[in-house]
Amino acid sequence: MERAGLMNRLYQKGKKLNWANNSAQKTMNILNKQSETVTKSDEVSKRWEEYIEDPNFNDNKPRAIPMEYDREPLDCVTSRTLMKLKNLFRFLWRRIRRTYFGLFVIAFVLYCVLLAYSKFFPTWYSQNILYQNVSPDHNQEELRIYHRPKNFSQPGVVDDIIGMKAIPFSNRFKNPCWYEKPDGKTLTLRCLPYFYLVGVDKCGTTDLFSRLLQHPELLQTSALNGKETHWWSWRRFGYDVFTRNGRLQSFEDYLNVFDIAAKRLNDSSGNLRSHIICDGSPTVFWDFTGWPFITQNKGLEQPKVLTPHCISHLTPNVKFILLLRNPIERLFSDYLFIKRKNVSVEDFDKEVKNSWNELQKCTETLDIRLCLFDKSLHMKTMVRLLIGMYSYYLSEWFKVFPRQQFLIIRTEDYKADMSGTLKKVFEFLQMDPLEEKTMKQIASGDHVFERTEAHKKLGPMLLSTKKFLYEIYRYSMEELSLMLNDKRFLWDNL
Repeated sequence: MERAGLMNRLYQKGKKLNWANNSAQKTMNILNKQSETVTKSDEVSKRWEEYIEDPNFNDNKPRAIPMEYDREPLDCVTSRTLMKLKNLFRFLWRRIRRTYFGLFVIAFVLYCVLLAYSKFFPTWYSQNILYQNVSPDHNQEELRIYHRPKNFSQPGVVDDIIGMKAIPFSNRFKNPCWYEKPDGKTLTLRCLPYFYLVGVDKCGTTDLFSRLLQHPELLQTSALNGKETHWWSWRRFGYDVFTRNGRLQSFEDYLNVFDIAAKRLNDSSGNLRSHIICDGSPTVFWDFTGWPFITQNKGLEQPKVLTPHCISHLTPNVKFILLLRNPIERLFSDYLFIKRKNVSVEDFDKEVKNSWNELQKCTETLDIRLCLFDKSLHMKTMVRLLIGMYSYYLSEWFKVFPRQQFLIIRTEDYKADMSGTLKKVFEFLQMDPLEEKTMKQIASGDHVFERTEAHKKLGPMLLSTKKFLYEIYRYSMEELSLMLNDKRFLWDNL
């Protein structure tokens, strides 16, 4: 055992001596190479001195410099530099292999490379590094990123939609969509509605939307009931039905409603190019009461900019579907929907006259246009009498958008021929037609918001109330009939 241990120790010492000899041999080789380089350099210098001392040498006579002078000193300097770099990298590599210092160095180098590209090649960086949420099949024109103005959304201040620059919509989609960076880093697809189902309340908009949603090309959103946002009319001003001091919702809040649909469009790899999004808020058509808070109207006595101007600024080619019902019948249905309890035809008659009196008081100091756009007046009238004056609101829309961008349908016609109306809507929205069997199934579905049994027992409104309302709405219906060149909108069958 002692002999084996002795042999092992001798063997270990031999290995160390062998390693030392190898190291010494390598060192000698390096010194010999350096010596040869210095010797070679001295020979070249001596040869150049002999060349200068030549009696036939003439400075004014052009001649070629010896190739050795042009090459050898340069090789000498280069070899020394390369040797230093080689030793430096060898030292760093040893450190990298032995410690976690290497991981830090690698991470730092990658960070510097990305930082350099982001600074000197921002287009390449944004298109190849940050396109985490964007499908790869789009051309250079579609890669334009939309940047909103700085400090666009501020707490307690209504967003200035008119102050936004034009949005560069992508031509990959039928729906108006574009790319931006909400968090400043990740490129994301954002979308606005392709069409608005703008109203009117209690005219059948919810029933129509529920049937439109059965078409595979209409995408679902996170709006109320998948349909209503009320952003243009209420939410951005902090309004609700009988509220005027709620939280102001920003434009970003509005876009968030459509992010579910936008993500589906972006992840579809082009399969959903023809799919569209809808905002079905029925208040958008008639509620302009937030006009004093629009930036361009500050300090004005009459509104210069209304909701149609704001929508047109963002999406000038958007489409609108408008359902209009006999305003007298609409008002009674709205009364039952809003009040719900302790309703009667006598109470309805009383509320109608109270609302009319409030409107009369308002018109003593203001013109009818400002009264219709007055939030205080709307909150005072439990019966929403003002909504049925369709012609005043529609004239504001026609000042901004051409008639061709509207599909205006009577509720009575929709109920009488639901299948035919749906075909008109699909054609207007340029959606693919459905099979006849599918259309019949959609049209034969249950109606939304049918009257309850208690409300049906009330019967029709009083004849005196109906005649009173007809006199109130007659002028507006005549104006509407002229605007649309359609006498059916007179609703003159009492």
